[in-house]
Amino acid sequence: MLYILSPDCKLVRGRSRAALYDLGHNTISLVPLQLLDAFSGKSIDSENLPKELRGIFNSLVDKQCLIREASIPVLELSSEEEDVSLISHCIIQYNEEFPFDVIASELSQLYCEKIVVIVDSSVAFSDLMFNLNPLCLGVNANISIHMRYSDSNRAYLDTLSTSLGNIRSVVLYGAPSDGNKAHQDCIIYFLHKSLDLDSCTCSDYRLILNRRFYDESLRYNNCLYRKLTILRDGSISNCLFSEQRYASVFARPSFVKIVSSASFQECWMVSKDLIDGCKDCELRYACLDCRYTTNKGRFSFERPSWCHYPIDED
Repeated sequence: MLYILSPDCKLVRGRSRAALYDLGHNTISLVPLQLLDAFSGKSIDSENLPKELRGIFNSLVDKQCLIREASIPVLELSSEEEDVSLISHCIIQYNEEFPFDVIASELSQLYCEKIVVIVDSSVAFSDLMFNLNPLCLGVNANISIHMRYSDSNRAYLDTLSTSLGNIRSVVLYGAPSDGNKAHQDCIIYFLHKSLDLDSCTCSDYRLILNRRFYDESLRYNNCLYRKLTILRDGSISNCLFSEQRYASVFARPSFVKIVSSASFQECWMVSKDLIDGCKDCELRYACLDCRYTTNKGRFSFERPSWCHYPIDED
């Protein structure tokens, strides 16, 4: 009896094992390479499976990762989404002198989807909202604010009765304890850990699994693709840790012109399939990959120093 992969599932070959990505349930299962090699084209014959593969085969059938081959073709689900945005994420290191009305106008032209504002100062939350008001009103994007905890800011947020608009999350670091509370359409997170300016706030996770991330990882650098950063001094860059600078927001440049340039997009095209050590890993399409953090601000084709995943062990 012939079985095929569910349209939601992808098999990815590694050096010592394979991984089955279930994009319908956002899970990964490690499987032996022999299972991948047992496929003839797109199908696998359950009658001719080696005995040692029958257990994992039955498990994948139970999970509906493997389904019986139908008499009509199973449509391949496309993981690509039509997306008009030139930039999906923008990270801003807060500076009260920034022309936020200009930044808002430029990000709107890029159809930016998400903005992360990192505040490395003791500014009062009410003053921060006043300064960010042109940004909040001028873009149709979800905004997340990361800043240090203070009792006064906690008290302000506790008594706030108005909406925070398109600010969808506020993360306060250095709080007495971890916790969170909802404020209308916004979630306020209290974290006991300190705000680490040497880490990236793009994601708290090393492994990310969903259809969009998988599809981007096949062809692009999944961390830098369609990302824009505005540093505290106003410099525009690909990443907080990149040494490359393109212009200053104080000069009011065209963001569209910058991000459309070949030099800005060069790092977008470096997928995990081009990285030594990573290209042989079965988790490469789920592993968040910032090239600039692997070599102190310089672009690198090396495996990240923090990664000790045993790609050579069976």
